[in-house]
Order: sequence, then C-alpha cells, then structure tokens
Amino acid sequence: MPFNVTDKKKRQVHSRKRFEAKRFEAFLDPMNNWVVWDTKEQYFAEVGTRYLLSLPEERAKAFCTMLNILLSKNDAGDPTSV
Repeated sequence: MPFNVTDKKKRQVHSRKRFEAKRFEAFLDPMNNWVVWDTKEQYFAEVGTRYLLSLPEERAKAFCTMLNILLSKNDAGDPTSV
C-alpha cells in the first residue's frame, strides 16, 4: 500500500525532532578544536576517564554518533550502558 504525502511529511518532522533531541553534539570550540558535548550533563562528554575535547573533526563526529547510537539502544532496552 503506497503512503500519501501527509505520511511522508509526518516522518520527516518526526526524524527532525529525533535529530534535535540528541544527547551528544560535536562542535568546534573557540581554539579550532572539536569537542563532544553532553547536553544532559551540560559538560564535555567522556569515555572512560577521558573527556572528549581537543579532537580532530572526524573523531569528534564519530564519538558523537557512537554515543548517540549506544544511548538509543540503551533506551530501547538493550543492555548497553553509556
């Protein structure tokens, strides 16, 4: 059964909301280094004992993506912790 335009628009809006609600964000700091920010804790994200700051762009974005995926799996009931 084909979906109509309204269904497609609803999915796009829903996708946009999920993107905006990500807990971890990567951005360029004033010193031109990349950081991963934890929006819930309002501080630098950390993996183990290492804060995710002063990173190359590719690494910051990779960490950001990985942490958001792990968090979404954890919210879905998977036994993964962040």
